[in-house]
Amino acid sequence: MKLEIPKGLEGKMILGTDQLVWTNAMTPFIEEFCYNAVNTPMISLAHRPGAWPGSVEQRRITSSFFTTFLAKKLAGEESEKLTAWDWHRALGRYSYLIPTAAKKIQVSCNVKSVMSFSFGLGHGWSFCEDTHHLVYLLDWPDYFPFGKNQPTWQEKLFSRYLERWSLKSLLKANQIIYASPEIKERVEKRAAELLPDLSIDKKRQSERLLEQAKILIPGLKTKEFPAMTSPIFKYDYWVIHALHLSHEQASQLAQIMEELGHKFIFVGEDRHLSSLKQKLGERLFFGDRCAGELAPLLAGSRAVIDFQKAGHPQMALQSMAAGRPVVIGNGVQKDHALNLSSSILPQEGTHQLGQMNKDALEQLWQKLAPEAGGFLNGKALRQKVLIYDEDQVSLHWNQLWTELYGQL
Repeated sequence: MKLEIPKGLEGKMILGTDQLVWTNAMTPFIEEFCYNAVNTPMISLAHRPGAWPGSVEQRRITSSFFTTFLAKKLAGEESEKLTAWDWHRALGRYSYLIPTAAKKIQVSCNVKSVMSFSFGLGHGWSFCEDTHHLVYLLDWPDYFPFGKNQPTWQEKLFSRYLERWSLKSLLKANQIIYASPEIKERVEKRAAELLPDLSIDKKRQSERLLEQAKILIPGLKTKEFPAMTSPIFKYDYWVIHALHLSHEQASQLAQIMEELGHKFIFVGEDRHLSSLKQKLGERLFFGDRCAGELAPLLAGSRAVIDFQKAGHPQMALQSMAAGRPVVIGNGVQKDHALNLSSSILPQEGTHQLGQMNKDALEQLWQKLAPEAGGFLNGKALRQKVLIYDEDQVSLHWNQLWTELYGQL
């Protein structure tokens, strides 16, 4: 991305995000943003040094008491065996402390602008009235804090409390940018439930803020996911995005495919499926890999199955950039259906899985076969997602900067 940070913000801007403990699908986007704001400090609820790429880590990072608090809670375990997943679970276990932790991060009054990359929690900081706060909302979880398929009882208990706090904090911002139309829809629905509790002035202010909110899709590194063709590609296996599957869904999907004789492989974060991994074997779990390893796997597949429920459909867009269609899980299970990010995806190349059964999967398998009419030209499909290329997105970001900060 080629971003032009306004000169008036040099040395007077701070970036913020929920956590710098584990990476996620949006890490590359935030990393690219940080390349363009080298000397800009960052604030976060928790920071595990070295967990994020160098362009993020090389700046001054201020985190809340959560960093030392979690380190002490995890101190009893063998430090060399601690993983990002251990920190992830610990942060979820003590999530009821997040509002206090965020509030205790005080931003200097000399700062003109705070830009928060928020996944639902990274925007509740304390700063002066004259400081402009722009929140780029990358997700709005179904369960707070992290939208897990299988939340712990602590997360279930405090989910509603955290969501109300997050929404109230969000409505104090000066500008909201959504990463997808679906996130906007979800926030507005939640806000409609909260607004009657606000005073008339705050209600009007919140309604105006929501009306003026913008949608700006994160940039996609399309060059890293070319529409490859090769005589060795047989398009004879499914790629399944593991991150958004519950253990029950993943088990059911694997069982059906084994009964059908379909080849498949899970990709992406899969530690929540550890017991299934032991049962099926490591060879069927590709894990969270870099673009260079993931791109050819996507390009050689028949299609990618993605049950993502909200947020930016990064894996689905990467698949389409590589020339392969996507199967989304509308209607599979009401509480796990992907009924959101499908509007970002081009209609051609997006297929619905109405039921989780052998007939539905076999029909799609046959429809998407190379010899069938449903098999799409990879390069033609790729063209449909180039509008999300990072160079295109950076033009919109620079226009937004000028609108917001042109007077500084």
